[in-house]
Amino acid sequence: MQESYRYFLIVAEELNITHAAKRLFISQQSLSIHIKKLEEKYGTQLFYRHPRLTLTPAGEALAASLHQIQIIENSLDEQIRESGPLIHGSINIGINPNRASLLFSQIIPQFYNKYQNIKIKLIYGKTNDLEPLLITGKLDFFIGISFMQTNKLVYHILANETIYLVISDYLLKTLHISEEKTNEFINKGVNLDVFKTIPFVPNTKSETLRLIFDTLSMGFSNQLIIPFEIDDPLLRASLCSQNFCATLFTESMLPYLDQVTRSQDRANRIYALPVKHNHLFQYRSILAYPQGTYISKYRQYFMDLVFSYYHSSGAIITPNEK
Repeated sequence: MQESYRYFLIVAEELNITHAAKRLFISQQSLSIHIKKLEEKYGTQLFYRHPRLTLTPAGEALAASLHQIQIIENSLDEQIRESGPLIHGSINIGINPNRASLLFSQIIPQFYNKYQNIKIKLIYGKTNDLEPLLITGKLDFFIGISFMQTNKLVYHILANETIYLVISDYLLKTLHISEEKTNEFINKGVNLDVFKTIPFVPNTKSETLRLIFDTLSMGFSNQLIIPFEIDDPLLRASLCSQNFCATLFTESMLPYLDQVTRSQDRANRIYALPVKHNHLFQYRSILAYPQGTYISKYRQYFMDLVFSYYHSSGAIITPNEK
């Protein structure tokens, strides 16, 4: 990609000439000249300068096209490298850190057994932060919760995840819930309003699971006891095991519960009870990548390992379902 186009993309990303110039290690004056030349070339303004720097419709169109060119160039590089005698390259993966610690502890050793010269870089973040990076080609893959679909990306559904209420046997007994009733909950699911007098420690409001929790508890939210909120699933599982609270888990997070229960007193059982109305929420784990991406052998192998992991958990749909 030509230098001026590369500079333009950095300015479009930063929307600040000073910050963009620092990233590019050039002067602000030099950067402004590059942008001015592009505007002269296309005969139109690419940025509004006031009241703050923003893209014009023409600038947005140019940025979108350049991102596609970037993806094509990256794919071409992949194909050329793959044709060489020594396969080397990299995979940039956007993922939530809690999901990463479960998934990659399983698949990275397998991957490097076969492809020692491929560098894997994990970029941690939430779905809303990672989606733009994926569309603009800064990420090769995203693994996480399904977001609004766009024709700029290819999607593979990994799992339709059940949502569980995690609660200790001790807290169930404080509500006078019998073993027979608990077994009924396990088989038929639970409504959260049954547990509204129990302290809950939910995710923070930036998480999708918190949105689901708020929706399910909408009718009695003013009665809830929420000491604090935290995203760390291991800590939430540990607090549940100590009879401090109840919480919500997704199916893919249940291994964190297993880690805690293995080291706890088995006399105080921890239950994961399926929450009713799961059908109202499409809590889907997906693997996505930019449309037009060349899937090299090592990237396909990485995807196969991810599919295999979810298949072994019993939650996978099919690698080809989109």
